[in-house]
Amino acid sequence: MSAADVADGDVRAPDTDVVTCDSLHRYSILYTQPPPPSSSSSSSSEFSIRMSTLYRRVPLAMARTCHDSVHDSSDELIDRIWASRLASSGGSLWDAPKFRFDSAHFDAKQACCVFHLGITSYKEYLGTNCSPDWKAYLDTSAEDSQTRHRHMASSLGNGAIVETKDGHVVLLQRGTAVGEAPGLIVFPGGHAEPDEVPPLDDEHLVAAWKRALTLTQNEADDLLAKYQPAIEREFLDSVWREVFEETGLSAEDGDLDTSTARFLGITRRVENARCTAFWCVSAPDLTKHDVEVRYARRSDKHESVRLVCVHKDALPQLAQNSMPGCHRGGAALFLGTFDL
Repeated sequence: MSAADVADGDVRAPDTDVVTCDSLHRYSILYTQPPPPSSSSSSSSEFSIRMSTLYRRVPLAMARTCHDSVHDSSDELIDRIWASRLASSGGSLWDAPKFRFDSAHFDAKQACCVFHLGITSYKEYLGTNCSPDWKAYLDTSAEDSQTRHRHMASSLGNGAIVETKDGHVVLLQRGTAVGEAPGLIVFPGGHAEPDEVPPLDDEHLVAAWKRALTLTQNEADDLLAKYQPAIEREFLDSVWREVFEETGLSAEDGDLDTSTARFLGITRRVENARCTAFWCVSAPDLTKHDVEVRYARRSDKHESVRLVCVHKDALPQLAQNSMPGCHRGGAALFLGTFDL
């Protein structure tokens, strides 16, 4: 299947697996962004945020696991997994709020992708999506993706596909001590952070979210809508922040031409149902060698063990053999093919 076979703003059926290898490498395309008009430049107008308490995680009342002979509440299981991971982390693990992905659709009137988001936490993500028994949280009877994944934290990651002036794509090999996909090849990225959204009237977003849970639906939606512009800014800012921390490439110093960056779409890895939104951006004045020089100055030396710059013509083979599904799907969005 080529990009021409995918409709503008296409949202694929839930869990339509595009490839047929093991679940760590398999992916679904949840949303494909239409190509922008040639005369327009990219900005946050390519996407919009709708935050609502309707998109919060729905706790699973009882969950049977492969490793427990009794039924435990999902919150108890999450607490146990967190305590275990915390004890083995050596102090390198901490909880933080995350944006929860519910769904996305193309709004023809606004001509943009609308993200439907709630708030979850890293603890909930480790305890549901990253649980050894993550499949227990899937509602396999549901036909739509939102209902199928409603018991999962589904924190939304981001990824940046950076292309140099000599046609290379910036990739990283993950370290062996990271929580997900150790040793695999990925695009730089991370998460937008609710805690980075500036407060309004001295109330931080997470506090507003907690208060919204006590209000009527209309009151809650009105409260959270006030944060929409700031959340949209954080989604873009977080992409460039992650790129700088992991590669040393600075948007502020002009390494990246963020004015022409494009939102590509959203993927989901089959293993753990990991969701990631992808942007592509050019480094118009940098060569592969320049990127290697900047990589040495990166601030985050934990996430990756080496820089991997490949010509984009070699990306399909690398994606098929060495990338986790969510990032393999990002490569497919970038290349305009779903045959990876």
